[in-house]
Amino acid sequence: MHLIWSFIQAVFWVVVIGCFSYVFLTHYILWLELRLSTLAGVQANTPWFALVKSFCIEFLCTLFNAFMYPFRSKVLESTTLTAERHTLAPILFVHGYLHNQIAWYWFTHQLQKKSGVGPIYTINLSPPFASIAELAKLLENKIKEIKAETGASQVILIGHSMGGLVNSYFCEHLAKPSEVAKIIAIGSPFRGTKVAALGYGKNAKEMAPNSAFLLDLFENIRLSQVPYYSIASKFDNIVIPWESAILEGSTHNHLIIDDQGHLRLLISPLVIEQVWKWIIT
Repeated sequence: MHLIWSFIQAVFWVVVIGCFSYVFLTHYILWLELRLSTLAGVQANTPWFALVKSFCIEFLCTLFNAFMYPFRSKVLESTTLTAERHTLAPILFVHGYLHNQIAWYWFTHQLQKKSGVGPIYTINLSPPFASIAELAKLLENKIKEIKAETGASQVILIGHSMGGLVNSYFCEHLAKPSEVAKIIAIGSPFRGTKVAALGYGKNAKEMAPNSAFLLDLFENIRLSQVPYYSIASKFDNIVIPWESAILEGSTHNHLIIDDQGHLRLLISPLVIEQVWKWIIT
């Protein structure tokens, strides 16, 4: 019994220290980026307390996600289809790099309380280090299942971080005409992120700034007739520079937030409210 308890304690502290180191490193990179912008005269000095606050909240969010990670098999989908929900477009939530569907737990729970929201579905992307194109293929079968279950002709795709890129690739390269009603991306590095250098796998390399994959995808999105909506945060500690998460164009809309970290976006009332407004638009 003593050995089991010692093992549990060791795992606990490894997770805590790992999360702390990860959040500290990414916030240090964020600070460097903000500092360079300040020296270049692009923006004013960032208050220290704002950066510390962001670090603390992001650390707690990261810790929560780390301890919840083993529950990836939990199904986060609408348990009841009311008459109203059944007539609305179903929504598929797609997680980011090294996450799983449990990351959407709070977001989907809050969204289901609102009116005008269709059936909610989530998906686990696996293997975790595959290319974004390979991961996008997983959406095909999932969307077929959703359409068969609901009778819907279109789906709404919502993605966080890499999930926004997976959704976009599916929409522009694999989806049938008019199959995707709209795409909502939360903190997705459409122009790449400097933090990708810390990652592993084909998908991490594809998320590097100015990668051939992203340049091609961005051009397809620019010409797309599917409505795109994007949310970016100036304190995003993963999408660096933060402007990478913005999409602009005739069919694109975006929201810029001043002070929220990458995972905090998934529990932000402001983000949830905006996503809901875009869903019912």
